[in-house]
Amino acid sequence: MTRRRGLARACAVGLIWAGVLAPGPVSALELSGFLALETRLFIEGEGDAGQATENLSLSFEPEIYHAWDDHRQSVQVTLFGRVDSSDSRRTHADVRELYWQYAASSWEVSVGWKKIFWGVTESVHIVDVINQTDFVEDPDAEEKLGQAMVQLSLVRPWGIWDFFVLPGFRRRTFAGPDGRIRTLPVVDPELTEFQSSKGEDHVDWAVRWSHSVGIFDFGLHHFNGTRRDPFLELTRNAEGDEVFKPIYGQVQQFGLDLQATTGPWLLKLEAVDVDGGREPYRRILSGFERTFFDLAGKGLDLGVLAEYSNDDRRARPNTVFLGTRLTFNDAQSTDLLAGAIVSQEQGAVWSIEGSRRLGDSWKLNLRARAFVDIPPESLISGFLNDDYVEIELVKFF
Repeated sequence: MTRRRGLARACAVGLIWAGVLAPGPVSALELSGFLALETRLFIEGEGDAGQATENLSLSFEPEIYHAWDDHRQSVQVTLFGRVDSSDSRRTHADVRELYWQYAASSWEVSVGWKKIFWGVTESVHIVDVINQTDFVEDPDAEEKLGQAMVQLSLVRPWGIWDFFVLPGFRRRTFAGPDGRIRTLPVVDPELTEFQSSKGEDHVDWAVRWSHSVGIFDFGLHHFNGTRRDPFLELTRNAEGDEVFKPIYGQVQQFGLDLQATTGPWLLKLEAVDVDGGREPYRRILSGFERTFFDLAGKGLDLGVLAEYSNDDRRARPNTVFLGTRLTFNDAQSTDLLAGAIVSQEQGAVWSIEGSRRLGDSWKLNLRARAFVDIPPESLISGFLNDDYVEIELVKFF
């Protein structure tokens, strides 16, 4: 842990000095970010462990972008912090991104903390393996922690090759005993185990080839290292309380993401083969999105989405996602997404998400989720009484 903190300080100082001592005139220096006030109202009242019926939190995400050398070199800094009224584990801070990048005509290299996204589907991104999930932010697994890396990208006529060296594993964040939208029983991070004797110091690596041919955009990847989603084993802590113990195995993951765009249709596919660890598995997620443009001449776009997930793990049933997306194409960028992930064995998760700009620098976000017919043996059985409505007011600067 001490060695990683020392590395973090050294990289941060190095990146700052790279910007200060950069030769030639500064090409760009941009400051931006947001401050957000969020409240969650839990419809069912108190949680199973007597948690609060509502909670309030404040988040802050400043960004700095600095480029020089005719934009061949740049530094990106994105920090994040949240203070939460109910859950001490949700009160946290993270370096989302802090990296130096050099971009040439046919290659580029990045060094530092960065966020990398892979995936084409809507309901979940099973190929997105580089960054760890910041699960206390949202149970949809969209928010990610920063990951230390060295990334080399080679741009060729026959595709883009990305090579990653990934030191410094990040543990998944989980809600604490007083938090809501959490497992039942709670996950105890103090009991975390690693298959590798190097633990968090294991150096992972990955390679990805992406290309576009006609209507098809696709990526093939291979990842070797510590699995990002831990196996949760039921055990007891030192106080004798029943808890989940996270176990991070060593895996090799081969994956494919594919999207075909033809007129108003998007055809999507993600597939992975994960070998090693406590749960080797194969999973395929496929579906489509059909958009109906300018409904009734009112400027509205309506998207219809459907996806099917086949997972061969015993505790992970096959699921169907059905949803609809409404884009108003107005000056306030109003949009709405509603849908449900349904399983015959594991119930359903319903969700509604919407957003609307208020003036030039404000935005209102609305989110609601309901967990229906979740069986007691499910890993998300603790969510059953955590139906909630979330309202977030964001100020951009």
